[in-house]
Amino acid sequence: KDEYSCNCPVPCNNTIYSLQTTTTALSKEWAKRKWEWESERFNYTVEDILDNYVVLEVYFSDMYIDKVEQIPAYSFWNLLADVGGMMGLLLGASVFTLLEAFSTATNLLYDCTKNRSSTSDKTSSQSSANDLDV
Repeated sequence: KDEYSCNCPVPCNNTIYSLQTTTTALSKEWAKRKWEWESERFNYTVEDILDNYVVLEVYFSDMYIDKVEQIPAYSFWNLLADVGGMMGLLLGASVFTLLEAFSTATNLLYDCTKNRSSTSDKTSSQSSANDLDV
């Protein structure tokens, strides 16, 4: 078994930031303007600004969201409907089988009684004919 695999559920929230860095040197014009704005409050030179200042700009590389949902493939109600359908099919087949067996049995019984009655009618008519011959 793989040591990195787990049966953990998908986390509710997962934030991934892709990082991309680029660098460029500060312009001397920007450093000079910064020195002019802050020279009264701080004691540093334009070279100090160029060596020690960083302008940090953060941008999103992509402006979209991937939404991943985990839903059950087979719900309780689907299972109940399938079990009910199978039970209906099997019970329906059983009922039809019983009805067919009952129908076959009644047909056989009818045929047997019909044959007996026709045989007894033939026998009684033959005996009556024999009685007349004597």
